[in-house]
Amino acid sequence: MNETNQFLMRHGLPLVFAAVFVEQMGLPIPALPLLLTVGALSASGKFSLLLGIFVTVIACLIADAFWFYLGRYRGNRVLGFLCRIAL
Repeated sequence: MNETNQFLMRHGLPLVFAAVFVEQMGLPIPALPLLLTVGALSASGKFSLLLGIFVTVIACLIADAFWFYLGRYRGNRVLGFLCRIAL
């Protein structure tokens, strides 16, 4: 467990960004366990809470802006594609 904590303290911000971004883009990769782990590390003072929140919000905003512009300019085609793969 100590090695995992050391890894997350060193590479936590890029991992949080990637996990949240990929989840917001629609892939079924859960970011919640990583966010809970980073939250526990920040409660113990080993991770910056403000940086974690900032990186999470930035990842969400970038992914949501991508979906917004994709829907705005290619809405019918994207919706048709999503309906085809959902069925």
